[in-house]
Amino acid sequence: PATQQAQIKARIYHYYQSVFGDPEKEGVPIQQQIIDLAGQTSNIKNPLGSKENPGRTCRDLHACHPQLKNGGKSCVAPSPERIPKRSWSRGKPKVRIPFSNVASNFTFRYPISRVQFNFLRLLSTDASQRVSYNCKSSTAWYNKREKSYKFGVRFYGWNGRKFKHKGKLRPRVLSDGCKVDGHKWRKTDFLLETTNLESLPIVDFSFFYRGLAQEQFGLEIGPVCFY
Repeated sequence: PATQQAQIKARIYHYYQSVFGDPEKEGVPIQQQIIDLAGQTSNIKNPLGSKENPGRTCRDLHACHPQLKNGGKSCVAPSPERIPKRSWSRGKPKVRIPFSNVASNFTFRYPISRVQFNFLRLLSTDASQRVSYNCKSSTAWYNKREKSYKFGVRFYGWNGRKFKHKGKLRPRVLSDGCKVDGHKWRKTDFLLETTNLESLPIVDFSFFYRGLAQEQFGLEIGPVCFY
């Protein structure tokens, strides 16, 4: 039995030597190396979200650490976050215009790669993004005078699909101050939500130029969030 125990100990020693290196050469006791390995394993199972110990998503971090103030959503802010309030049309009236045609080669950009976006989508079930449309004699969604939605803004998603009044992808309108024409600045707030994760974030939008005097608008674009 004593010989058998010695053989087992020798096997264990050689196993850890093959995994960690020769402790006599490295100068680190096997017990300490086991403790270090246990710590690394714990960090993988319970990430802290730091650069040294990152998590896959904010939802993973919140599941591991419910005490965190924020969690459950992984959000990426666009660039730019604002379109300045001004007149953006000087051409033929009563036409729909993609903003990328007004501002040459314009697109909302995001500071992560396409691969990272795909990874977030694989680990999520829903996505959302908020947009505020600031207006002066410019229609964001519904026009009260014309009793029509045809002048409303359309948002172009990541995969080319449109968020619009008629369609499967329809924005949720939280408030619609822009339904009233006038020379006073007003605001319409949208919430874009979908389970079709390829449809977000938005990269462009179109507006309807009606040719009115003082027709102006600006946008505030929130981060896209996956959860």
